[in-house]
Amino acid sequence: MKILYKLLGVLDLTGHYLKLMVLSNLKVAAEVLTPPLRMKPAIIGVDLDIESDFGIFLLVNLITMTPGTMSLDLSDDRKILYVHIMNIKEIQEDVDQIKLLEDKIKKITGK
Repeated sequence: MKILYKLLGVLDLTGHYLKLMVLSNLKVAAEVLTPPLRMKPAIIGVDLDIESDFGIFLLVNLITMTPGTMSLDLSDDRKILYVHIMNIKEIQEDVDQIKLLEDKIKKITGK
């Protein structure tokens, strides 16, 4: 039963990330192809609840592979992840997206 739960978690994460990739690609393409550039880049700090090395590794890489975002640094205590966002509209909206991704990873890793 535990394996089935983790498999469903992997499928949920995969589906969510594929949707995120498509939407991010469309947003970046629209921003680049429609002059004038109205980008508002920012660096935000996201409080992390995830503790496992693999979970943090996966989160950092998924963020970096998503167009328009890049993981920059992890605090020494591994509680804050600094992320560069190409075009920030609402800080809380972007934090919520990262937290949702983190929650889906926690369901798989358990921590």
